[in-house]
Amino acid sequence: MSSLHLQKWHPRHWLLPLTLGGLAIMAMFILKTYVPHPGAMLPDYAQLYSYAQTQGAIGYLLLLDWTLFWALFITTSLLIPLFLFKSVQFLRAGAHQLSDKNVMETAGWFGLPLSLAMYMNVGAFGAVMFFGLNTKQDDILWPFWLGLDLVIALMAFGQYVWYRQIRRSADNPEQYSMVVPFAIGFMGLNLAGPGAFTENATVATLSMGASLTFLALSVYSFFSKLPALKHAFQHLWMRPQDEQTRTRVWGHQINLATAITAVNVWQIILLRNYLNYGHNFGEFSIAFKNSLTWGMGIILPLVAITLLALWRSGFFNHLLTASKNYLFSLGQICMLVSSYVMTAMFTGTAAKAGIITKYGLVWNVAWVLELFLATLTLIGVGLLLYRMVLLNNIQSWQTEEVSQALKP
Repeated sequence: MSSLHLQKWHPRHWLLPLTLGGLAIMAMFILKTYVPHPGAMLPDYAQLYSYAQTQGAIGYLLLLDWTLFWALFITTSLLIPLFLFKSVQFLRAGAHQLSDKNVMETAGWFGLPLSLAMYMNVGAFGAVMFFGLNTKQDDILWPFWLGLDLVIALMAFGQYVWYRQIRRSADNPEQYSMVVPFAIGFMGLNLAGPGAFTENATVATLSMGASLTFLALSVYSFFSKLPALKHAFQHLWMRPQDEQTRTRVWGHQINLATAITAVNVWQIILLRNYLNYGHNFGEFSIAFKNSLTWGMGIILPLVAITLLALWRSGFFNHLLTASKNYLFSLGQICMLVSSYVMTAMFTGTAAKAGIITKYGLVWNVAWVLELFLATLTLIGVGLLLYRMVLLNNIQSWQTEEVSQALKP
């Protein structure tokens, strides 16, 4: 990859607003867990401030967390229109000709519906906190939220159909980006949200039906391309020496990280829908313990192995080197965010179900793990923001630059 390519905006940059939104969701989970908020789904500022005044240093950390949530929300609000503008410039300059034949590059366009869907999540939670909405008032919000979620999900489905067609004429049709099942699955997770909080039967039914439909499509797209996972595991423990091999190995390793993200999303969808409607389906604790076994017992060790493999292959060193391609790190951050959300959901739900004790040993160990995942995510996002935005490494393509790059 030339130095010119490293300075330019690419479709895969759309994963940056997604990761910022994911970090905001992390901050929201902390507020939801530790700040009492009777009469509301999430704590508003008055509830937070009055509680923080009684908690000493912990109170200041909670206020810092609240500030981080809104800083991330505002930054994402600025990045999305900026990236929409750069997407238009990218297409007008014909830069898509540089990537249309590469199925790993074209998968970056799935970051657009992913970022919009995540922004809808963060925006809805922000509205609940800002206005201090209770359950009755929330019913004004959820039908509107479901409608927008359906539009974004249909956008992702259209991209999925386009991606299947473009792979047939690609230079590397044997490859497959796990961003695709992750993106389709995330639409299912997003669609489960309105049904989680509404008391409207129509909204709840549409929410669950659409959510499970996209879950099924995600599972199909995942298992129809299992050879991509085979390549990922074959390259997992390699320590490449030359630059070309290193880039290829990183690509396979991050494809595994994105596959882990997709599986995390499936588990969160199932748990979210079960929490919505589980009282109709039987014993709660059995389903939860199964989710806990698969989620915590298999995925989190696999996350640790993947992070260790990335360290062995020299992946983390390249984040500090301005001349290297850093787009791969977006997939790593998606894995960290989804693992955090999955762990936080399981921890909070287990405490409510009485399976673990709040502030007990298992609870505290889980939150130490979540803090570790959040710290890694914050460092990665900070580096990306610095290099992409402050160093202006997301410059727009010019027509003459594209023509020059297309020359053999």
